[in-house]
This record gives sequence, C-alpha cells and structure tokens, in this order.
Amino acid sequence: MAKEILIDDQGKTRVEIEVPKPDALPSVLTFAYHKSGSVMFDDILQTLAAEGGRAYVNLEKQLFEQGHRVDQFQRTMLPFLSKSGFVFGAFRDYIDCLRPAAECQRKRVFLIRDPRDAVVSSYYSLRKSHWVPPNGDARESLLAARERYSQLGLEEAILRNDFEFLFKNMLRFGTMLRDYPGVVYRYEEIIFRKAEWIHALASELELPLKSDVLNALLRKHDVFPSEDNETAHVRHVSPGDYLNKLSPGVIEHIEHRYKDLFEILGYPLTAS
Repeated sequence: MAKEILIDDQGKTRVEIEVPKPDALPSVLTFAYHKSGSVMFDDILQTLAAEGGRAYVNLEKQLFEQGHRVDQFQRTMLPFLSKSGFVFGAFRDYIDCLRPAAECQRKRVFLIRDPRDAVVSSYYSLRKSHWVPPNGDARESLLAARERYSQLGLEEAILRNDFEFLFKNMLRFGTMLRDYPGVVYRYEEIIFRKAEWIHALASELELPLKSDVLNALLRKHDVFPSEDNETAHVRHVSPGDYLNKLSPGVIEHIEHRYKDLFEILGYPLTAS
C-alpha cells in the first residue's frame, strides 16, 4: 500500500491515507447514504475487489476512523477521485466535490433506501450502536448525538426536525443521481435477494465471482434478526419498519416536509 496525503481545506491538517496501486480498469464511484445498508454494501465491494485484484479505497471511511469529517478535505480529494483504476468505496456523506468527480467517472453505483426507514434506523444507531472513533471532531459529534437521543424519543426528535441533516443528505444524493445517472439498487429490492445482488455487483466491477466468496459473503450479511436489538448494528432488516415505529401523524410530517425527496428517489407517499 502506498500513502497519500490529504490536506484539509484550511491547510492546517494533514492526514495519511492508504492507497493501493491502481488497476487497469475504469474507476467506479459508489454511493450509499447513511442507513441505506452502506456498511454491508461497502464490505461486499471491498471483498469483491480484493478477491478479483481490483484497487479498492474508501477515503471517507479512512478519514472517519481518524476522527475527521470528509467534507473538510475536498480540495485534495477531488484530483484523486478523478483518477482511473480504483473502486471508490461507498460515500455516505454528500460532499460538493462528488459532482465533478461524477463527471469524470462514468461508472456510478448507488444504493438507496426508503427515507422513512432510514431515519428510524439512524435514530437507533446514533442512540446506541454506532461505532465512535477514538478522537477528533467526528467523535465529539457522535457522543453529543448519543447523549441527546438517550434523552429524546424517536418521534419527538423527528418532529423537532433533528434529522434535517439526514434528509438533506439524501436529497443531495438524489439530485446527483438525477443529474449523473448510474446503476441504482434499492435496499427493498436486494435485502432478500443478496446472492443475485452480489452477482450484479461483481459484474459492475468487471470481476468473476467464485462460489466460495459468494457463500462467505452470504454467511456474513444474509442476517435476519428475529426481534429488534437496539444495541446491534443490524437491528432490523425488513423494509417498512417505520410503520411499526412511527404514528400516522409523524409519517405525514416527514412526507410533507420532504416531499421533493420522495419524488426524486421514487418512493411513494403513504397516502398515495
């Protein structure tokens, strides 16, 4: 692994990132906003790339693990995202430099999920199960969120518009998907058909898929908890959990406030 230095946009912080030697194939940009199945998606991408000899790198994840936010490093990140020969691990946070990167890279793969389920999942994740880095701004932000949601119920947090950042993040990815179309997978369509989905991802990465690799991925990710476990990363899998967790009035609040988001992502409103 080579080392790449990313410098924050203020020119004050230098972060070392591990980068493999590029391969001979076109780069692939991948996106999965928060609570869309992004951890599973990224792990599958990384495994497929490693098994098939593709160069995989997740800049956002490496920055986060060192306590940094990805939006702080856009100037030095953009030239790297424009290079050929990489599978860029799934971006969860929308950042402005992704648009010019999407213009450079023709292969774009998105994983999206019903925003109503995403916000429910986000609440429980921030409240109990989300991994916290050992230091940095990201750690302080997550610890503050954990403290807040330990005192605040799910519906109250939504009605206070605490998750504005989450919905806006999804909308920005949605507008980018509209402007720079790519391959789109919906969580609701792949969660019970993972073998078929993994085959499709391997094809997008231009890689063969060995049966032992597929079986290992299925053993790891084809998980369906029998009941909610709020302390586990995989708390609940089945689509439509928001119907069990949110009252009709709160669902209506979400759908009215973020109507454009549902339209651009193609998710029907409850009343439609």
